[in-house]
Amino acid sequence: MNEVQTIFLQIVVLLIGIAALAFLLWEPHVEGVNKHATLFEMYFSSFVAYAYIGSIPFFAALYQTFKLLGYARQIRCSRQRP
Repeated sequence: MNEVQTIFLQIVVLLIGIAALAFLLWEPHVEGVNKHATLFEMYFSSFVAYAYIGSIPFFAALYQTFKLLGYARQIRCSRQRP
């Protein structure tokens, strides 16, 4: 795996994280239950709280993947230089 590929994969992982975060922030607004709710009631309902708590392992895995790709890029670059 060369350096360009690892940078591309890191960018893809970053975009997946941004998209997931945007979805978590956008979803309570379109949920039918929250039609007449205030912002506080939307974001602190039990369903949304479970979704946020459940997303913590997902974001931790994205972070670990990002770090792993960075390590792979460092190893590849160190092998190429004498």
